[in-house]
Amino acid sequence: MESKKLLKKAAISLVSANILATTVITSIPVHSWAAEEIQKTESYDNQIAKGNNLKAAQPGTINVTVVDKDGKPLAGYGIGWKDETINVGWQGKKSSSDGTAVFASSLVDPTHKYSFFVMTDANGNEINPSVHISIEPTDFKNGIANIKLPALKRVMPSDLGNQQWLIDMAEHYTGKVIGKDMSFPDLEKVTTLQSYEGFEVKDTNPVLPAGIKYFTGLQKINLRSLGLTGTIPMELGNLTNLTYLDLHDNKLEGNIPNNLNKLSKLARLDFGVNKLTGEIPSNLGELIGLTDLALGNNQLTGTIPSSLGNLTKLQALWLRNNKLVGQIPEQLFSLDAIKTAEFLDNEVTLNQTGSKEFASGITPNYMNTFVNERTLVATKSPALIKGTSVSPFRDFGLKAEINGKQVNFSLAIRIGFIEIMITNKSIMENGMML
Repeated sequence: MESKKLLKKAAISLVSANILATTVITSIPVHSWAAEEIQKTESYDNQIAKGNNLKAAQPGTINVTVVDKDGKPLAGYGIGWKDETINVGWQGKKSSSDGTAVFASSLVDPTHKYSFFVMTDANGNEINPSVHISIEPTDFKNGIANIKLPALKRVMPSDLGNQQWLIDMAEHYTGKVIGKDMSFPDLEKVTTLQSYEGFEVKDTNPVLPAGIKYFTGLQKINLRSLGLTGTIPMELGNLTNLTYLDLHDNKLEGNIPNNLNKLSKLARLDFGVNKLTGEIPSNLGELIGLTDLALGNNQLTGTIPSSLGNLTKLQALWLRNNKLVGQIPEQLFSLDAIKTAEFLDNEVTLNQTGSKEFASGITPNYMNTFVNERTLVATKSPALIKGTSVSPFRDFGLKAEINGKQVNFSLAIRIGFIEIMITNKSIMENGMML
């Protein structure tokens, strides 16, 4: 009788211990992320010991080699794996000194699909979330499958700002699936980002996210006419392999990033037809390899930087339809590679009457500026203005000097029957430079 009571107590203790052990296994905080991917997590050895109901009809073998981004084997890394066919997963083994781990038991069924992932590094630090590598039944040859498992974090949708258009492009150009087997080194290998056959923007308000920074190998970005909103991220300035950057015809707002001067290989820069504001960064003049600069049809203000005169390879300059003011810098006219240039629809002028050619012989389009049709002349004679309206005068950088001394003068502007007199005194009182 006493022995039966002891046996009963032992059984109760065993059940309690079993429940406690199960609770501990399923609530381990270090590997809590793995629990989201597998419904059942136990050690590999435990499953072998009790895996009668999981026993494969034809046991197979999976040879796994844990590697870094360059393919070098890594020792001591913890491996997790999951039978996707029956939706059961296990804590696996650690890679040996040569980076390998062999999974050979009754748990491996060559007719099933499996996924493997690195859980911890050699120091026991969690790699979360890590790249998943799948094994299909077709990967087994004579019951054996061999895989290389990158010990890398996988790219998640949040890394790309949850922008579906960029996720689609990333999957298209890497051939990998985000949230599964796509790693950050995969993004680094992408050289071109542009529309392709069958591509469509599915986002309601697509933006260019800061996650563009992960595409460090990009040489060409052509995202024109995608309906992009928001601002241009500063992270673009870190993509130093770029030779082509085209964001034409979108809905981008805000300033042009002031760090694009780091893109020393850039040949084409097109931000035209957007809603950009602020001034043209003067350090764009450091992009001496530029052949095309298109900033037209925005709301840019301020003066045209004289530093653009350093762009000796420039062939096309589009600044039309902005809110630019002041004198067009003399330095620009020394450019001898220019084939086309547009200044129209701005409040710009020259410090001379009439138009002016570039050194290449090309005459820019000055329509609807203060050049020709709207000329501001430093003289006591009336300034002839064609039409019946004129935009507000601002700081045009005009100077009237004799022997280095400022000369008093007045300007008469006639609009219809109305004559407006402007003197150097009234202009200086408004903070303008003569």
